[in-house]
Amino acid sequence: MAKVSWSPEAIQDLFETIEFIALENADLAQEIETEALRKADGRGDFPESGSIVPEVANPNIREILIRGTFRLIYELDEDQILIIAFLRCKRQIQSTIKKRIQ
Repeated sequence: MAKVSWSPEAIQDLFETIEFIALENADLAQEIETEALRKADGRGDFPESGSIVPEVANPNIREILIRGTFRLIYELDEDQILIIAFLRCKRQIQSTIKKRIQ
């Protein structure tokens, strides 16, 4: 089982997103946060189950969708998974991800 950790930038992404959603719907914000954290933890058991991020085309950079609206993007590195971003699907991500890849 791979160890899952979050980059500071990904934590900030998640926090800002949840905070924004909570302004309109606190219950929905809590549900999205819970789902994101659960799916992130699940990467430890199945690290390659996410899709390769098409904008990056690197097999070690993968993503899973949260409610079809958000992308939880992570980097595989042997026995570690680093969550590098939590972004809206509509957002242009190529430059953001390239800056965050270790």
